[in-house]
Amino acid sequence: MWKKFFVYNILFFIGVFILSFHTVHAQYVTLTEEEISVEGLPTGELTEFATPDSLIVVPIVPPKVVDTVDPYELYRGMYYYQVSRYGMPAIGFHYVITEDGQLIENTFSHADRPIQVENDIGEHPILVGYMTTSGSLGFKSSSKSKVANILIDVINKNAIPLEQVFVRSLSYQETSDRQLQLQSNDIFIGWENDLANIIESVAGQYSPVERIYSVTVKEVIVPNTEQEIGSEFDVSLTIENTGDFPVYSNSDGELIFSYAGNNNASGYFINERWDTPTQVKIMQEGDILLPGEEKEFVLPFLVPFSFGQVSEPFTITNVVGNDFLPQPLEIGVSVQRPEGEFIEITDTETGYLNVRSAPSIGGDEVTRVSPGDRFEVLGRENGWVNIQLSESETGWVLGKYTRNL
Repeated sequence: MWKKFFVYNILFFIGVFILSFHTVHAQYVTLTEEEISVEGLPTGELTEFATPDSLIVVPIVPPKVVDTVDPYELYRGMYYYQVSRYGMPAIGFHYVITEDGQLIENTFSHADRPIQVENDIGEHPILVGYMTTSGSLGFKSSSKSKVANILIDVINKNAIPLEQVFVRSLSYQETSDRQLQLQSNDIFIGWENDLANIIESVAGQYSPVERIYSVTVKEVIVPNTEQEIGSEFDVSLTIENTGDFPVYSNSDGELIFSYAGNNNASGYFINERWDTPTQVKIMQEGDILLPGEEKEFVLPFLVPFSFGQVSEPFTITNVVGNDFLPQPLEIGVSVQRPEGEFIEITDTETGYLNVRSAPSIGGDEVTRVSPGDRFEVLGRENGWVNIQLSESETGWVLGKYTRNL
């Protein structure tokens, strides 16, 4: 039972790993940039994404007991410690830069992957590890220009303000349930001065990229059998992310299926399951669509009060209103005609039609209905039509404002 908290800094945890865990030492191999891909490493599942708002450079120091450490071997050692031993979904850095200024990147290097760090900088920082030597007081002089080019590229791609770029040390705190918590700490001023000079050297290249999302619909599947009025059916959309940024729920890029017709509401609208009468979310909580990835999404639709073949146009938008399709998709379904007589409310002078409790002007007003609304007919009397409003409610409307279906 773990009852005590321990603090591991980068130097300590790598040293402990290399010295103490001899059973995994045989796994150490020198990796090329291609071989460092996480396909060859154990990984967890990424379930959260968030737009980054800051960047922290973190010096990574190898253990003093090791004379030379191949950067890719060191990377794999960190990966083992954090992922295999402590169950983190991926290594605790978005990017890692070697002391010579080479970028180590893997398929989990999405800057939108949140790494929780206790800090006073930003809610979702990008963590950039910088491999250095013990006792270093700043960046290696010969690598500063390479580091600068890597940083300004990451900064621009993610629209990070230059004043939100910092260098800090990280400590790893092991909790009672054997989870790692990352804490940001102040660092020697030499590192801060070096980073300030590096950022100043590329400030003229600062050009934050606007996030432009792009998706393509690969397949649409709707039922090919007749549906009953009032029942529900599913529409399957297979969508590919053809852009450069991940698309996920609760972000500006979140995908929405939007009615593109001329009415105020879609006939397919399901109350309490759609966000509005014209929009239904494609992505649910936790859904993520990475660049180049293709996924199926299933949306709920209501069979409208109509007969025969019914079709409505829809397009794909995001939260900020961008339209992703060159032309709307027609979502059509065949609706079975039930037995009985049915009418549709036509245009009125007021834009609505009173429903009364009796077939006369003197009847109490029960509710109001709108042009286009459709109802089952229960009876007729003196130019009035008795309609079924709901399972438990009926009413009378003037027949001259209806048409037979």
